[in-house]
Amino acid sequence: MRHGVDERLGLEINEQTGRTYSTNTFIQVHCEMLFQICRDYSSLPDFRSLTASEIRFFYEGLRNELKQGSKPRNKNGG
Repeated sequence: MRHGVDERLGLEINEQTGRTYSTNTFIQVHCEMLFQICRDYSSLPDFRSLTASEIRFFYEGLRNELKQGSKPRNKNGG
């Protein structure tokens, strides 16, 4: 979540074909989600024991707050 919207983690260009592909892989996405929920939920069980479904469950609980908190603000604070 960046700038108030879901964010693609990256795009790369295949030098041989010239095609663009997403580097938004399962591991990258779930690591980003895990970092966020570990920061925001201090009473989580051991993060190494969380399943992908549990990571998504906790992250979904934060999604609206993250959208609001990451929206760009104007210079006047609004």
